[in-house]
Amino acid sequence: MTKRIALIHAVATAIPPIQHAFKEGWPEARLSNLLDDDLMPAYTREGGLTPHVVERICELALTVSSSPARSSLRLRTWPSSWSGSPS
Repeated sequence: MTKRIALIHAVATAIPPIQHAFKEGWPEARLSNLLDDDLMPAYTREGGLTPHVVERICELALTVSSSPARSSLRLRTWPSSWSGSPS
Protein backbone atom coordinates (compact mmCIF):
# COMPACT_ATOMS: atom_id res chain seq x y z
CA MET A 1 0.00 0.00 0.00
CA THR A 2 1.36 3.39 -0.98
CA LYS A 3 1.76 5.79 1.92
CA ARG A 4 0.38 9.26 1.51
CA ILE A 5 2.29 11.95 3.37
CA ALA A 6 1.00 15.45 4.10
CA LEU A 7 3.63 18.17 4.39
CA ILE A 8 3.05 21.61 5.90
CA HIS A 9 5.20 24.45 4.59
CA ALA A 10 5.71 28.06 5.64
CA VAL A 11 7.85 28.88 2.59
CA ALA A 12 7.36 27.78 -1.01
CA THR A 13 11.09 27.31 -1.54
CA ALA A 14 11.02 24.37 0.91
CA ILE A 15 8.77 22.29 -1.34
CA PRO A 16 11.09 21.30 -4.25
CA PRO A 17 14.01 20.03 -2.11
CA ILE A 18 11.67 18.02 0.09
CA GLN A 19 9.96 16.53 -2.97
CA HIS A 20 13.37 15.65 -4.38
CA ALA A 21 14.42 14.00 -1.11
CA PHE A 22 11.27 11.88 -1.10
CA LYS A 23 11.81 10.86 -4.74
CA GLU A 24 15.32 9.73 -3.81
CA GLY A 25 14.58 8.10 -0.46
CA TRP A 26 10.94 7.02 -0.63
CA PRO A 27 9.76 7.17 -4.25
CA GLU A 28 6.53 5.27 -3.64
CA ALA A 29 5.24 7.83 -1.12
CA ARG A 30 2.49 10.12 -2.40
CA LEU A 31 2.95 13.69 -1.16
CA SER A 32 0.36 16.35 -0.40
CA ASN A 33 1.71 19.85 0.21
CA LEU A 34 -0.05 22.50 2.27
CA LEU A 35 1.50 25.97 2.04
CA ASP A 36 0.73 29.02 4.17
CA ASP A 37 3.06 31.57 2.61
CA ASP A 38 1.84 34.28 4.96
CA LEU A 39 2.91 32.43 8.08
CA MET A 40 6.46 33.80 8.22
CA PRO A 41 5.34 37.37 7.43
CA ALA A 42 2.69 37.04 10.17
CA TYR A 43 5.42 36.00 12.60
CA THR A 44 7.33 39.16 11.71
CA ARG A 45 4.27 41.44 11.79
CA GLU A 46 3.10 40.11 15.13
CA GLY A 47 6.51 40.18 16.76
CA GLY A 48 7.09 36.49 17.27
CA LEU A 49 5.38 33.24 18.00
CA THR A 50 2.20 34.83 19.30
CA PRO A 51 -0.95 32.92 20.26
CA HIS A 52 -2.44 33.89 16.88
CA VAL A 53 0.53 32.46 14.95
CA VAL A 54 0.40 29.28 17.05
CA GLU A 55 -3.34 29.05 16.34
CA ARG A 56 -2.65 29.25 12.60
CA ILE A 57 -0.08 26.47 12.84
CA CYS A 58 -2.55 24.33 14.79
CA GLU A 59 -5.26 24.99 12.18
CA LEU A 60 -2.87 23.80 9.46
CA ALA A 61 -2.16 20.64 11.45
CA LEU A 62 -5.90 20.04 11.89
CA THR A 63 -6.45 20.52 8.16
CA VAL A 64 -3.76 17.94 7.43
CA SER A 65 -5.11 15.53 10.03
CA SER A 66 -8.53 15.58 8.36
CA SER A 67 -7.04 14.95 4.91
CA PRO A 68 -6.83 11.50 3.35
CA ALA A 69 -3.08 11.41 4.07
CA ARG A 70 -2.02 8.46 6.19
CA SER A 71 0.85 10.32 7.87
CA SER A 72 2.13 13.82 8.34
CA LEU A 73 5.68 15.04 8.60
CA ARG A 74 6.76 18.24 10.30
CA LEU A 75 10.10 19.54 9.20
CA ARG A 76 11.75 22.45 10.92
CA THR A 77 11.89 25.23 8.37
CA TRP A 78 11.78 28.07 10.89
CA PRO A 79 14.76 30.43 10.73
CA SER A 80 17.07 29.80 13.66
CA SER A 81 16.99 33.51 14.46
CA TRP A 82 13.35 33.24 15.58
CA SER A 83 13.08 33.03 19.33
CA GLY A 84 10.73 30.32 20.45
CA SER A 85 11.35 28.33 17.26
CA PRO A 86 9.80 24.88 17.24
CA SER A 87 12.45 22.20 17.57
